[in-house]
Amino acid sequence: MSFLTKKCKSLPYLSHLMEHYPHPANWHLGKFYQYMRRIKDDISHYVDEKVIDYFFRLQDNSANIYESGEQEFYMMITRVAVMHYLRSEATVVSLTSPRMKKEKRGFHLIARRAILKKFREIAQQPNK
Repeated sequence: MSFLTKKCKSLPYLSHLMEHYPHPANWHLGKFYQYMRRIKDDISHYVDEKVIDYFFRLQDNSANIYESGEQEFYMMITRVAVMHYLRSEATVVSLTSPRMKKEKRGFHLIARRAILKKFREIAQQPNK
């Protein structure tokens, strides 16, 4: 979630994605980060298999703040960014983080693999 909510970690990658994919007229990078913070507020500190569903469903059903097309765009960008992070950055972060205890690094790598597998399974379901 840190990757998705902090501009210093994700801005170059997300800016590229948002310009590359077709998007609604009302999208804005600042609103994307606010949307991600709303999701982060609803889930635990860590992303695990239980919270993956948050990346496949709209969060603001009232459409008062985010129209459904805008939310769908943000969710699509989020899924691409999560896959990128899990495939390329999560391993390096787990192995090099000075804040992570060495005993926990192996556990994080196992968890990363399980989350990536579950994420792919959900993404391939016909209704997703």
